[in-house]
Amino acid sequence: MRWLKPQPLREGDPIHLVAPSGPFEREPFERGLARLSTRYRPIFQDGLFSRARYLAGRDEIRLGELEAALGDDDGRVRELA
Repeated sequence: MRWLKPQPLREGDPIHLVAPSGPFEREPFERGLARLSTRYRPIFQDGLFSRARYLAGRDEIRLGELEAALGDDDGRVRELA
């Protein structure tokens, strides 16, 4: 079995932001985004701000955004033997 170990983040690296569970307040998000943006390149889709009752949007939206983030080839993961 091989394990995947993420490489350390470097300045300018992309960071995908997803909300796979519950919704959140926009103001604290904006503060956090501003802080992350000083060092990294945050990436998120508009569905991040969706709400469906107590969830962060419909299931298919949340799943699609999570799959897109995890499947991004720009992410840096190295394989360990």
